[in-house]
Amino acid sequence: MPAWQLKFLRSSAFALLPGRSWLRTVKRKFVPYPAQLDTATLENAFDMIAMLDSAGLHPRGRVLLEVGSGWRPIIPLLMRVAGARRVYLVDTQRLLDAPLLRGIADKLRECADVIAARLAVGVVHVQSTLACPREGSLDDLLDGFGLSYLAPADATALLLDDGAIDVAISRAVLEHIPAPVLARIFAELRRVVKTSGGMCHIVDNSDHWSHVDARLSRVNFLRYSDSRWRWFAINPLDFQNRLRHSDYLRLAERAGFGVTCDLSAPDTRALSDLRQLSIDRKFSGYRPDDLAVLTSRFVARPEGSSVPGP
Repeated sequence: MPAWQLKFLRSSAFALLPGRSWLRTVKRKFVPYPAQLDTATLENAFDMIAMLDSAGLHPRGRVLLEVGSGWRPIIPLLMRVAGARRVYLVDTQRLLDAPLLRGIADKLRECADVIAARLAVGVVHVQSTLACPREGSLDDLLDGFGLSYLAPADATALLLDDGAIDVAISRAVLEHIPAPVLARIFAELRRVVKTSGGMCHIVDNSDHWSHVDARLSRVNFLRYSDSRWRWFAINPLDFQNRLRHSDYLRLAERAGFGVTCDLSAPDTRALSDLRQLSIDRKFSGYRPDDLAVLTSRFVARPEGSSVPGP
């Protein structure tokens, strides 16, 4: 049996277990999430900062909000190193804890030379921004790092004032949100983002089962109808909306944003695979180069926005 099918069966079986939330809590107590860095997240953070800079929205001096921060706050901490005044972390579940936050900060400090070079700041600045006490509660650590943790929270109804945020960001999160909910999230971001601000997103448009099994095409999931694809998300954590690049841009525009920076490009291997795959009619109206965009990278700003300093 292919590796991705084994992973699917294990994931689905766990989702059907009674009391799975309790089991997850118990597991985490005895086997905490490791404080690890991964190259992809680090590179995405540097890319995001460069994209914002090119759009006149460098994080320096600004208030940011990350949608779907997860349990490793790598990007928020790097945004603080880049000069962000404060970063709000928004999530549906409370995943972050003090040991994880301290551990990620320590791991990033070990890479201070690399981070300083990539962000054009001093090594001392990196070390001091990421320095943290060995003791203290999560709230104490968050405050010391210039972070605010909103979790559990509903990203369609944030408890923030209009225009409270300069820039909203996300990385590898939007693809897990149903399109109608994503439309409401974009509308809410338009409310909390200043007219002079914007949002920056990196979206993984590939079939995530191909991350488990490299033999699987990264656009394999385009073969399935919606009714069949639903069976691959028995565990809600496996859900993928299968939106394509143009869909995200359209949702942003409908919410009142205009795309000002788009660094997305079709993947050549995906284009080749599409010539062999029999895709579902749901995707028949899309251009091949749209279907083959495996990573969306874009900055969108409110319609009529200006480009003032922070």
